[in-house]
Amino acid sequence: MKLFLSDLDGTLIDVHGNIQEQDVQAIHTLAERGIAFGIVTGRDYGFCQKLISRYRLAADMIIGNNGGSIWIHDEKVMEEHIEAGDAVRIMEFLKDHVDEINPFVCNEQSTFFFMREQYAPEHWNEVRKQLAYLGDIADRDLLRYLKEKQEPVVKISIHTYTQERRDTWLPILRRQFQDAYEILPTSFDYIEITRKGIDKGKSFLQALEYWKLSQEEVAFIGDGANDIPLFHEVEASFCMASAAQEVRREAAHVVKSVAEAVTFVIEYKQHSK
Repeated sequence: MKLFLSDLDGTLIDVHGNIQEQDVQAIHTLAERGIAFGIVTGRDYGFCQKLISRYRLAADMIIGNNGGSIWIHDEKVMEEHIEAGDAVRIMEFLKDHVDEINPFVCNEQSTFFFMREQYAPEHWNEVRKQLAYLGDIADRDLLRYLKEKQEPVVKISIHTYTQERRDTWLPILRRQFQDAYEILPTSFDYIEITRKGIDKGKSFLQALEYWKLSQEEVAFIGDGANDIPLFHEVEASFCMASAAQEVRREAAHVVKSVAEAVTFVIEYKQHSK
C-alpha cells in the first residue's frame, strides 16, 4: 500500500471539525511507514490546508469539492466548474426558499457567500451564527457576487438543517437539475451540486494517472453516499460503522475509526512483503 485516503466530515473530523488524537497519531504512523496520506472531501482546498496545518499533518493529495478539484503535492492539477450563468440560474431557483435551506458557494480563498439579501435580518443573523463553523462568511450577497464577477464556481452547497429536509429536497433538485449536474447528499444535512460526470471516484482515477499509482496501491475510508463511487475503485475500501447501512454495504470493510483502518493497512503491508 502506497497511499491512504480519507474523507473528512463524519470520518476524519467530527461535527465540531476536530480530529481525534488516535487518528492524528495514525496518520503520523502512515508517514513513518512510508505510506502517503491524502484527503478526499466535499470541502474546499483552503479548509483542508487549515486543518492540515492545525494538526501538523502532511497531505500529498487533496481531492476537494466532491471531485471538482485535484491537488497533488500542493499543485492544482485539475478543476471542473459550474459556469457563472448556470450558477445564477440555480440560485434564482433556490432564492425563495431560504426559510427552509441555505444555499452557498465557497471560493478558493475559503470565503463563503450566501444569498443574504433574501433573508430577513433576524433570520440572517441566526443562519450566520449557526454556520459560523464553516469559516469566513462574506457580507456580500451571493447573487450580486455571481452576476458582477461572472466567475464560475466549483460546487454549490445546500445546508438543509435536518436529514428529513435533505431527503425532501434531494428529489426536488434532481428533477430540476440532474440532467446537467450531479446532485449528491454529502452528510445528513447537506446536498451538493457539481458538474455532470464529476464525483470522488472519477476524480480519484484521474489523480492516479498524475501520480502513476495503481488502484491496488490505495486505501480509502469514508462514510457518505458520495464516497460510494470511490469505494468501488479500490479493493482496500473502509466505511465508518456510524454510516448508513446502504453506504456500509458498499465498502469492503467496516471500522469504527480512521486509526482502525490505518492499523489494518499497515498490517496488510507487513504481511504482503
